Amino acid sequence: MDAEISFKWSDSYRTGHEVIDKEHQYLFSLLQDVKTAADNCEDNRTTVTDALNKLIEYTQQHFAHEEELMLHYDYTGYEEHKQKHLALVNQVEDFVEDLLDGEPILIFELMIFLKDWLTEHILEDDMILVGVFNQTG
Repeated sequence: MDAEISFKWSDSYRTGHEVIDKEHQYLFSLLQDVKTAADNCEDNRTTVTDALNKLIEYTQQHFAHEEELMLHYDYTGYEEHKQKHLALVNQVEDFVEDLLDGEPILIFELMIFLKDWLTEHILEDDMILVGVFNQTG
């Protein structure tokens, strides 16, 4: 895999919500774990699958936490935001199924997709979300 892809937290991703920022930082570390597993285990689907399953599990916890906050603050974009969360989890779960079924895998493309999705989601959707939280107190 291309060593240029890296999942490093940057202050540019800071939303200003301490808990969400910590959760995002951990997501970056889990993504780096997936990349490391792919880099170090060329044909070991089990290692990559395990790392992806750990990512899925934590992502679901994080998304559930964000969604609880959205409901608490009566966020008007709740359904759309939740659907984005669900779509990501479903895509990664489908990829894991393909890995387990022995399908040809394009881990490099998955890593690019995940990095793009996470950074865009944080910088666009989650920044708006936290802004609403801050406005409503």
